[in-house]
Amino acid sequence: MSNMKKFLLAGAVFLATGAGTYFLIQEKGMDLFEDPSTAAVSGAITPFDLYGAAAKTGSPFVKVIIEHGVYVYFVNYENSGFVPKDFKIPAGSSAHFVNKSDKALRVYSKNQNTPYHVLNQSLSIKKGGIYKFNFTTKGFWEFYNLNNPNDTGSITVY
Repeated sequence: MSNMKKFLLAGAVFLATGAGTYFLIQEKGMDLFEDPSTAAVSGAITPFDLYGAAAKTGSPFVKVIIEHGVYVYFVNYENSGFVPKDFKIPAGSSAHFVNKSDKALRVYSKNQNTPYHVLNQSLSIKKGGIYKFNFTTKGFWEFYNLNNPNDTGSITVY
């Protein structure tokens, strides 16, 4: 087999492998971080990448994945409250509120006017439960745990 044929065959295999990987990622979603801990995220994305100017305030890092072409941000609800407590996301992104506490979680909007009231979670979830919400409208979304009103947070959608 000539060198040119080997080169063309290798190129075809490379392109087929790349195309297959691309379509698998589009179908299954791509998790950028396996571990949602601060250590795992801070090694991969800087706070400026996620928060812009807010990074200078010492905001904690947030786990981010891409799922079906949508950015998904994770907000943990811990015994001490929401982590991160305040951050920014682009419109069209989704937030997954993960209950990692020993308390029941029911995410509820502080602002009951349109469109903010749609954030209200209909039922409480136990430890290990997840509440998913897609933020399509820009604005300042303040929320709290309806079961523990002192636990608050906010997401600025830009």
